[in-house]
Amino acid sequence: MYKLNAAKGKTAENETGEVVSPEQLKEIQALVSVKDFAPARFVEALKHYEVETIGELTSAQADDFIARLNKEADK
Repeated sequence: MYKLNAAKGKTAENETGEVVSPEQLKEIQALVSVKDFAPARFVEALKHYEVETIGELTSAQADDFIARLNKEADK
Protein backbone atom coordinates (compact mmCIF):
# COMPACT_ATOMS: atom_id res chain seq x y z
CA MET A 1 0.00 0.00 0.00
CA TYR A 2 2.84 2.39 0.80
CA LYS A 3 4.34 1.94 -2.67
CA LEU A 4 0.95 2.63 -4.24
CA ASN A 5 0.62 5.81 -2.20
CA ALA A 6 4.19 6.73 -3.05
CA ALA A 7 3.46 6.35 -6.74
CA LYS A 8 0.52 8.70 -6.30
CA GLY A 9 2.74 11.19 -4.47
CA LYS A 10 0.85 10.86 -1.21
CA THR A 11 3.38 9.53 1.23
CA ALA A 12 4.93 10.90 4.36
CA GLU A 13 8.70 10.86 4.66
CA ASN A 14 8.55 8.22 7.35
CA GLU A 15 6.66 5.80 5.07
CA THR A 16 9.49 5.41 2.57
CA GLY A 17 12.47 6.70 4.53
CA GLU A 18 13.85 8.19 1.32
CA VAL A 19 14.29 11.92 1.11
CA VAL A 20 14.48 13.94 -2.09
CA SER A 21 17.97 13.88 -3.62
CA PRO A 22 19.95 16.97 -4.58
CA GLU A 23 19.64 15.90 -8.24
CA GLN A 24 15.86 15.70 -7.95
CA LEU A 25 15.73 19.15 -6.34
CA LYS A 26 17.81 20.60 -9.17
CA GLU A 27 15.58 18.98 -11.79
CA ILE A 28 12.40 20.27 -10.13
CA GLN A 29 13.85 23.77 -9.86
CA ALA A 30 14.95 23.72 -13.50
CA LEU A 31 11.57 22.49 -14.76
CA VAL A 32 9.68 25.03 -12.65
CA SER A 33 11.92 27.77 -14.02
CA VAL A 34 11.62 26.66 -17.65
CA LYS A 35 7.85 26.30 -17.37
CA ASP A 36 7.55 29.73 -15.76
CA PHE A 37 5.46 28.09 -13.04
CA ALA A 38 3.30 30.66 -11.24
CA PRO A 39 4.10 30.99 -7.52
CA ALA A 40 0.49 30.27 -6.54
CA ARG A 41 0.54 27.11 -8.61
CA PHE A 42 3.78 26.01 -6.95
CA VAL A 43 2.17 26.49 -3.52
CA GLU A 44 -0.76 24.34 -4.67
CA ALA A 45 1.66 21.63 -5.80
CA LEU A 46 3.31 21.63 -2.38
CA LYS A 47 -0.11 21.34 -0.73
CA HIS A 48 -0.85 18.36 -2.98
CA TYR A 49 2.19 16.58 -1.56
CA GLU A 50 1.38 17.80 1.96
CA VAL A 51 4.74 19.56 2.41
CA GLU A 52 5.75 23.17 2.96
CA THR A 53 8.97 23.14 0.92
CA ILE A 54 10.35 21.00 -1.90
CA GLY A 55 13.10 19.88 0.45
CA GLU A 56 10.47 18.00 2.47
CA LEU A 57 9.42 15.84 -0.49
CA THR A 58 10.19 12.15 -0.44
CA SER A 59 12.10 10.66 -3.34
CA ALA A 60 8.88 9.10 -4.68
CA GLN A 61 7.01 12.40 -4.43
CA ALA A 62 9.85 14.18 -6.21
CA ASP A 63 9.76 11.61 -9.01
CA ASP A 64 6.01 12.13 -9.33
CA PHE A 65 6.38 15.93 -9.38
CA ILE A 66 9.13 15.69 -12.02
CA ALA A 67 6.97 13.39 -14.16
CA ARG A 68 4.05 15.82 -13.92
CA LEU A 69 6.27 18.78 -14.83
CA ASN A 70 7.73 16.88 -17.78
CA LYS A 71 4.27 15.85 -18.93
CA GLU A 72 3.14 19.48 -18.93
CA ALA A 73 6.32 20.56 -20.70
CA ASP A 74 5.46 18.16 -23.52
CA LYS A 75 2.07 19.79 -24.13
